[in-house]
Amino acid sequence: MHILFKQNNTFFCVDEKYVEMFVLSKNFYNFAMTPNFISGFENIKGEIYPVIDLHGFISNSNHEEKEYLIKLTQPLSILLYSTIRPNIIEILDTVQKTKVDSDLKTICDFNFRIENNIIYNLNMGKLENILKDYQKNIYIGDSYDKESF
Repeated sequence: MHILFKQNNTFFCVDEKYVEMFVLSKNFYNFAMTPNFISGFENIKGEIYPVIDLHGFISNSNHEEKEYLIKLTQPLSILLYSTIRPNIIEILDTVQKTKVDSDLKTICDFNFRIENNIIYNLNMGKLENILKDYQKNIYIGDSYDKESF
């Protein structure tokens, strides 16, 4: 099973084994001087997590409204936002998968169609490798005053 979500008019899915929970965005904060792929930060149960905009890895993004958040499991303690309520889908073996030929190939391994929509499968290994390069930029240490969030 996979979790279907949408960012910047693009549908993505991620294997459910990487998803810890869904939450509604309540405490979203923007900070200046963050990389394009960080939309901001969210406080969930006293812990601060970066909210990732997948299009920010390849271009500037419009940073849409972050209504729904998908918390990923370790080793990626990050949030992905979605402009639609995340849904559970099953990718059947009969679905025709196509190699990603756009800039999204840096974070996705294949895409497929459901009706008229192209859905990109998020490759967690690729995403983890990219984030390792930026780890110092997205780490929120204990020195931050969590009460101010």
